[in-house]
Amino acid sequence: MYDWMKDAANYAELPANFEAFKKAPDSMTAGSRIGWWYEEDERFALENEMDIKECPPYTGVVVPRPDIEDGLGGRYDTEDLVVVMDVYPVEKCNCEVTYIAMRRLLNSEDLVRVVVLRRAD
Repeated sequence: MYDWMKDAANYAELPANFEAFKKAPDSMTAGSRIGWWYEEDERFALENEMDIKECPPYTGVVVPRPDIEDGLGGRYDTEDLVVVMDVYPVEKCNCEVTYIAMRRLLNSEDLVRVVVLRRAD
């Protein structure tokens, strides 16, 4: 079983740093393309005069867990969302599509911010 599946099945066991949930934008819905970065990425961007908000090093698409009924207007509770991560920093290979439970992503201590790159239509 994949980690995100374990997280989704046992979300009550995940860290519950609800202050961290403020890092998620209100405009995020199922199907939104999001980007995010960590403290180290932000330092690198500042040192190199890069606009990290325009081109975050991590991106993916927000989807509901497979066992969840359709949310009102594409909105779901945080524990019901998964991110299909398809872009992230790699050195020697191409990115592999991977998944992370939204709650685990938001609870990363060094996560700086999550931004919506494109809203779902």
